[in-house]
Amino acid sequence: MTSFELSHKVVSATLHVRLASGEMARRLSLDCVVDLTGTGDVVGVEILDFRRQLRDVDVPDVQCSNGHSSYDPEMDAFYLRLGAGPAPVQKKTSGIALVDSHAHVLGLEVGL
Repeated sequence: MTSFELSHKVVSATLHVRLASGEMARRLSLDCVVDLTGTGDVVGVEILDFRRQLRDVDVPDVQCSNGHSSYDPEMDAFYLRLGAGPAPVQKKTSGIALVDSHAHVLGLEVGL
């Protein structure tokens, strides 16, 4: 098994996050919340109603030096932590989950 290091960048007011390697098979729309610092840096992304929104997609498990994820099955909430520190600003937005043919989330594209 090869290791993969999460990467993220902001391009033209869109957060691009790569969670895993692989070839994208589909793009699924989603609603989410972006957590930001007071200066606008992204701290995390939360996808509420994950299973309802993305149906047959596996919940990503990200545990690496530059990010980690958690999933609360009772609340059906997925959270991807990308930065340290407080996040006093929360912004509702929409995005896209990039999914492979095995229902694994390879990445996210989230509007800022």
